[in-house]
Amino acid sequence: MKKILFLYGQVMCLSIFFNANLTAAAKWTFIVYIAGDNSLDTSLGGDQLRRDINKMETADNSTDVNIIVLADKNGDENTYIYKIQHDTDTYTINTPTKSVSEELLPSTTNELNTGDPSTLVVFSTWTMAIANYPAENYCLVVWNHGGGWWPKSPKLKKGIAWDDTSDNDYLTMAELETALSQIKTYLGKNIDIVGLDACLMSQIEVAYQIKDCADYIVASEENEQGWPYDGILTELISNPNYDPKTLSQKIVEIWDKAYSDDTVSYFSTILENRTASAIDLSQIGNLATAINNFADELKATKKTVPLYLIRDTVDYFGSSGNDIYGGVDLYDLAYIVEQNPDLDSAGLRNASNSVMNSVNTCVIANRVGNQHKNSHGLSINFPKTKDAWENWNNPPDPDTDPPSVSTTPYVNLSFCQATNWDEFLADYYSKVLYGPQSLNYVVSAPNPYNPSTGNLTIKNFPDNSVIELKIYNLEGMSVRKLTGSGTFIEWDGKNENGSTVASGIYFYVAKTQNDSTKGKITVLKK
Repeated sequence: MKKILFLYGQVMCLSIFFNANLTAAAKWTFIVYIAGDNSLDTSLGGDQLRRDINKMETADNSTDVNIIVLADKNGDENTYIYKIQHDTDTYTINTPTKSVSEELLPSTTNELNTGDPSTLVVFSTWTMAIANYPAENYCLVVWNHGGGWWPKSPKLKKGIAWDDTSDNDYLTMAELETALSQIKTYLGKNIDIVGLDACLMSQIEVAYQIKDCADYIVASEENEQGWPYDGILTELISNPNYDPKTLSQKIVEIWDKAYSDDTVSYFSTILENRTASAIDLSQIGNLATAINNFADELKATKKTVPLYLIRDTVDYFGSSGNDIYGGVDLYDLAYIVEQNPDLDSAGLRNASNSVMNSVNTCVIANRVGNQHKNSHGLSINFPKTKDAWENWNNPPDPDTDPPSVSTTPYVNLSFCQATNWDEFLADYYSKVLYGPQSLNYVVSAPNPYNPSTGNLTIKNFPDNSVIELKIYNLEGMSVRKLTGSGTFIEWDGKNENGSTVASGIYFYVAKTQNDSTKGKITVLKK
């Protein structure tokens, strides 16, 4: 399962010697853990691994700032260490590589599994050792795909650092906490900054999990296109005396400018859905207490219809995937609840205000684009549908036969163990959900769909809906028209001639007497 656990013990033994003789040679060591053994190191993925290391190389060399990278590239036997060196070639990586099999005490392979927490521990502590790149302060960036705690279909992955050639391994939130805690033990103090250069990671569930391991995290609530390392590292090298709080705030500022201001040298493109925030982890415990009270008050209201409508209007993340991902801005949720006249409870108003005040205390920097004007820096899980709560948040494990309860459901997170937020969600989804609400809750299942297994159901329409369903193929040609009434409608996978359709992508448009919605269906015939 895990391949290099034995290395961690060797590194920790050496740490006794290293820490006893520690003399910081630099102000900062900027560590980037690139889990690139996936689509991000392909042309289809934008060659983001090569792009970002080249951006790092634009920064000047400095004795005050070390820039150390572990890059696991797509494929086998190509995991390398780089001590970034300045050059002006923005296409080719010219920094010499170090062999992980020779440097990491000792590995027998040049192919490491970045989804193994031991890899993160061994690389980070090797970097921090007195014989290598010690410093007064450390910024540790985990670079990869991400989804907060959210599962990645079809393996139901959560977290970050997906390694596709290591049996699709990844770091769960619990494993990330374990790794960072061991790095903290090695240092004898919190990691100064943990950066999460991955989508959808600025989430209270993530922050709570690692709150005791680091002082600050920098991340995005939304899908993101990568940190502007050229701007960040140039700023740090020019100002090596930045304290961790100031550097965290500067990273957010530079990140925002890279996607909004074409007058800066590190400008990338305009992203109106950009978000970037820096979080003071010492305040997360107080925020969790406020959320716990907020959850209790929400549960006590017994007014589910206003909450349905609020969930439809709150600022959310993950674009079209939000029906599964479910991340919404925590502050915006509390604000809309506090302002809603149908939730007129002094206890709920006070709890809402407490959440807003706590978010403002935790979030020390926040920048957003025009599509997220109501974003305040931290999201929270609030699935859009009962189906998402039951089948994505607390799913069966697909790798067992018959499927068993997943060992990593939402309710097992440290945040859920410490608060009643998951209990509020469970209560919320136990109610009669499909009354007066929009069609935003309509989903199709199973999807992907195999017609030989039965009908596909398009469900979660409001009560007493009169439904007209049209199904189209990828070319936009009509395949089937159906009508029905109630809260769902079914399709048997056949066209108007009664023949089962071919495998491929199809689209549906569903209309009721009040609204319309559309969606995608993947047909897979086996």
